[in-house]
Amino acid sequence: MPTASEDDRSHASLWSLLNRPHRPEPDTMRVGCGALFIVYAVIVVLRSQEPGPAFLELRVGMLLYAALGVWLAGRVSWRV
Repeated sequence: MPTASEDDRSHASLWSLLNRPHRPEPDTMRVGCGALFIVYAVIVVLRSQEPGPAFLELRVGMLLYAALGVWLAGRVSWRV
């Protein structure tokens, strides 16, 4: 019966380490969504061309989406 080499065992342990269930980090998500909100708000102000109302709605929707991410980051979980 063939046995696993040392290299195969290290790959298996690395695989199990990388694919184990992780706890979501709300602070990291909050910082990421906050950065998206701030950067996109700066972009909206600096590129305030008005090609049409649909474009403005899209920009406002994106800002609301980022703000929602900041607000909901503390409630996130992997449970379904």
